[in-house]
Amino acid sequence: MKKDKTGGPRPIRTVIDEVFSRPGLKELLSSGRILHLWNAVVGQDIARHTRPRSFQEGRLIVSVDSSVWLAQINRYFKTRILEKLNRELGKPMVKKLIFTIGELDKE
Repeated sequence: MKKDKTGGPRPIRTVIDEVFSRPGLKELLSSGRILHLWNAVVGQDIARHTRPRSFQEGRLIVSVDSSVWLAQINRYFKTRILEKLNRELGKPMVKKLIFTIGELDKE
C-alpha cells in the first residue's frame, strides 16, 4: 500500500485518482479503445485500407493506403465514421479525423 506524506497508508481511491489524473494517460487509454473499435466502426472494406496512427488532443490521424481510398473516405464516409466512433466511445472524444496517405502495417 502506498504511504502518505506522514508515512501512513493512503486510501486506494486516492492512489487510483492520482494515477488516472496523470497528463496524457486519458488519451493513451482512449487511443487503445479507438484502435480496438476501429474495424467494427468502419467496416471490413475500409478497415482493409486504413490504420489509426495517433490520437492526441481530440485529433485522430489515420493512414490510408491509396489516394483513391483517401478521396472516397473523405468525401463519403468521414462524417459517418466520426459520429459512429464517438457513439461507440460513449462521448465525443474524437473532435477531428485526419486521413493521410501512408503505408499500412501488416496485421
